[in-house]
Amino acid sequence: MNQLGIDKYGFRFFVNRNEGDWKMPVEFHSEYELFYALTGRGFYFVANRYYSFEAGDLLFIRSDELHKCQSFNGEPFAAFVILFDEKILELMRPCENESLIPPALTVQSSGFCHHARTLPESRRRIVGYLERLRDEYSMEDSHSVEIVSCLMHALLIEVARLFAVQDSGASDVIELPRGAKFRRAVMSAMSYINANYTDALTLGGIAAQVFVNPSYLSREFKKETGYSVNRFIMMRRISAARSLLRDSDRPVTEIASLCGYNNVTNFHWAFKKLMDMSPNTYRRQFRHITYGTSLEGDLLGEARHYVLEPQAPVIK
Repeated sequence: MNQLGIDKYGFRFFVNRNEGDWKMPVEFHSEYELFYALTGRGFYFVANRYYSFEAGDLLFIRSDELHKCQSFNGEPFAAFVILFDEKILELMRPCENESLIPPALTVQSSGFCHHARTLPESRRRIVGYLERLRDEYSMEDSHSVEIVSCLMHALLIEVARLFAVQDSGASDVIELPRGAKFRRAVMSAMSYINANYTDALTLGGIAAQVFVNPSYLSREFKKETGYSVNRFIMMRRISAARSLLRDSDRPVTEIASLCGYNNVTNFHWAFKKLMDMSPNTYRRQFRHITYGTSLEGDLLGEARHYVLEPQAPVIK
């Protein structure tokens, strides 16, 4: 995977160019992600849904949603990607009481469809905004922040228009075209885990739900996702816990229970294993971020990209 781009204005903008039999590890991050396919085609797993995409398609991934992108049958594809943090973008909002992220994109609904297919007219506008954003990234004059703010606002409104008319009842599991390499049992297992992560889950129980042998599921799951079934369950639970720690005042013991941990000690162990800090430290770190007038340096605070590589520490 080739990523071209820089970290500026409190969010990241880059172009993903992927070739060959490339497989992205499952990941989650605190930022929102906007993915616009430029060329080629592939599949995107987000939360408990699967989408096929081709040139001109958009995907909007919300904070802390597990996701994984994969090419179709080894075909190359390229995509514009923007990663942005809502709190940082608040500094750029055009009006005091107006959010830069339209409500159509932030409502936490289990029926939310992350995928939108653009029509020629909206495609021209979206590509125009993306190209202008790319150009402004290379500018160093005093007006760049204002221009980027306006472009981001216009882009997000255009995206919100598309998603507002999407069918929220889209199928959780897409029909895979011939030649797709993602195992259906793995897709079904990932969906089942995402829908039931608050319950007590075992490899045998999940395998029974998707009608395969536990050994087969264990082998194919690791091959396709880069993680064991137990690791994926842990990731799903901790991604939910992060959101609750940031967005609520619930005690840690209650959050542990809500995320599938009956033993708070096990929750602390799992959280620290993935995040390299305790739940309480994570909550304090997030809430003590100070947003000033500068859009660079330490202001990035929480806006970090957590890529959970197999058998590697969390990248911060």
